[in-house]
Amino acid sequence: MPGNFNLSRPLEMVYPWIQSARIYDGSQRQVIVTHAEGTNLHITLQVNGDNEGHRLVFFHNSSSIADFTGTIIVDSRSNRYFNVTVYGASGKINGAVKYSTQRDSDEIFSFTTYVHDLNVSFSSIVAYIRVRKLGELLVQASNRSMIIPLPAVVESGPRMICMYADEQREEQAVCRIVDYHETPLEIDIEHNTWHEMVGSCPSCNQINLTGLSKYLNPMSWVNGVSSLGEFVMMVTDILVYVCVLVVVYVVLTKIVIPICKCWICPMYIMTHRSKSSKRREKSKRREEEDEEMRV
Repeated sequence: MPGNFNLSRPLEMVYPWIQSARIYDGSQRQVIVTHAEGTNLHITLQVNGDNEGHRLVFFHNSSSIADFTGTIIVDSRSNRYFNVTVYGASGKINGAVKYSTQRDSDEIFSFTTYVHDLNVSFSSIVAYIRVRKLGELLVQASNRSMIIPLPAVVESGPRMICMYADEQREEQAVCRIVDYHETPLEIDIEHNTWHEMVGSCPSCNQINLTGLSKYLNPMSWVNGVSSLGEFVMMVTDILVYVCVLVVVYVVLTKIVIPICKCWICPMYIMTHRSKSSKRREKSKRREEEDEEMRV
């Protein structure tokens, strides 16, 4: 059945003494194994096929650190990190950021980093291979610069940061007061201002008579209608527009225009009424004269 695969168990479950294992460089077949039960580890290696160029070189590197310097930096985009340079360091290095500049203050953040110096010179490896036996090649401590991300809980101000090797106790840590440098935020001085030619075309957001005349043409309303749902939406939009036009016409002719006439010429209604009454009187007189002439 698809999906039913017989996957092997994780390495940590097969070998409980392994805390983690990862490939450092796949092309050179270098693996970093972190021991979970202690620092005493006995390893026996056997090489089959004693051919030149395929010998196994065992690198043994214990954790150590002599000193460090660094700075807490916050860039213009609020990225917070610890720019540190370690001296005489190798292996697994643990660190702790204190709440203040005092060594006995509370710890607000802890981190772990690795210092690996596997770039041993080729001449030393060749000399080691000529011995024709398996052994250890100790990698010396080195100076290394690195960047360690920090969370937002590390606020502004100098801090006490302590770093110690994984094989050391925390009381043996090297502690230094680290300065704090913050870069101001980038302020967009063009915020809430008009920008030209931001859309997909230069004339997408422009309003002119040509665009209005195009939408006033009823034939353009049908363009793009390819389904029954779109046709129903188009008819609904047209009905809504017609209803809005009727309402606007009624409001203008029955409410707005009469109010404007009264406001502009208050005597317009009185004069209109007087003229209508005079016309009625004249019409009555003419009717009476016509009747007298008939008699």
